[in-house]
Parts: sequence; C-alpha cells; structure tokens
Amino acid sequence: MLETNIDDSTSENLGFVLEQLFELGINDAYFTSIQMKKNRPAIKLSVLCKLEKIEQVENFVFKHLSTIGIRKYKVDRTILKREIKKVKSSFGRCRVKVVTHQNETYVYPEYEDVKKISLKYDLSFNEVYNRIKNEIKI
Repeated sequence: MLETNIDDSTSENLGFVLEQLFELGINDAYFTSIQMKKNRPAIKLSVLCKLEKIEQVENFVFKHLSTIGIRKYKVDRTILKREIKKVKSSFGRCRVKVVTHQNETYVYPEYEDVKKISLKYDLSFNEVYNRIKNEIKI
C-alpha cells in the first residue's frame, strides 16, 4: 500500500492521476478526505499494487503531484475465486463475474456491459444491473 497526502491539487488533476494509475496496472486506488496541519482540508491517495510496480507508481505520483513523500507498507488480501462468463439475458449476451465463497455463488453483472445496455435502451444503470442479476441463475 502506497499513501500520500495532497492539499494543493485540482480535482481534474486528481481524476487524471487516478485514471492513469489504473492504466499502470495497479490493483486498486482511492481518495480519502482528510484534515492536515493548520486545519487544511486535503486528500489522501491510497494505491494498492504489487511489489514490482512500486517504483513505477512512485515515479508517476512524484511526477504528477506535488507530494514530497510516500508512505508504503505491506498488506495482505483475501481474494475470492472468480471468473468472467458470458450469459444470455433479456438484453442479449452480457458478461457477469461469478464469485464463489463457502459453497455460495454470487453473480455480478460487469460494469461496461451494464453501461452499454443502459445507454442503448435508455434505462437506468440500476434497473439494467438488477434485471440481469435476477435473470441469471448459475
């Protein structure tokens, strides 16, 4: 986990940084609102990546943000078994993530497919997501 505090960046730049971090192949990244010294509002950037990505991520963060320090520490993760399947729905074929845990199976429609269907049929994202989820029995 790599973390740094940022108190002097625009929301556009922060959005760019987050987007590009995912392009680098990190596992996860997110912002948390924090208060810094002198009661200044700020953002904490947290980046979860593999050990071999640390130098690349640090170089990117130092290049694109004004931070002068990055904290890093090892974390453990529990990752559930998952697979992507193409399934038939009332909207046509779409991808779902199938996750198993303790003999239970969960199905989650894939974001990009739900987005595409939502726009195509002029339906809300939630309506499409829920309909697909309720139709699929695996």
